[in-house]
Amino acid sequence: MLVSLCVAMFACERDEEFACGIVDMSVDEVGTTAATLTAVVNCTDYGAVEAMGFMLSRSGSDDADWYLVSVGRAISLRVEGLRPATSYDYRVVVRACGDSWSLPSAASFISTRSTRSPARARTAR
Repeated sequence: MLVSLCVAMFACERDEEFACGIVDMSVDEVGTTAATLTAVVNCTDYGAVEAMGFMLSRSGSDDADWYLVSVGRAISLRVEGLRPATSYDYRVVVRACGDSWSLPSAASFISTRSTRSPARARTAR
C-alpha cells in the first residue's frame, strides 16, 4: 500500500525527476522510555539521497529532532529517552540534492506508562 508520494524536480549536475514515497511505517517495541521507528521508502535514485531519517516531536510541540539513519529502502531507528505516557508524532525526512522533504507520513504513538513494581502490587485477600 502506497501511503504517500513526493515528487520533485532538481538540478544535481543533471535535470531529472526524483520521486520518493513511503510504502510502510510502523512503531515497534514501544516501552516507557524507548521505541523503534521503521519505514520502507521507495526512491527513484538512492544515489541522489544525501540524508534520510526521522523527525520526532512530542505531540503538539513545534520543536522536532531529526535523527539521521543510513540511506536505504528499509530504515529503522531505536529512540531512547522518551517520557513515559507521552504522545509523540514522527515522520520520514529525505534530503536529496540540496532540497529536503518531510514526506507526508505523519504518524503518532504513545509511550507506555510505568508499571508498578511487583513489591508494591496489591494482592487480593
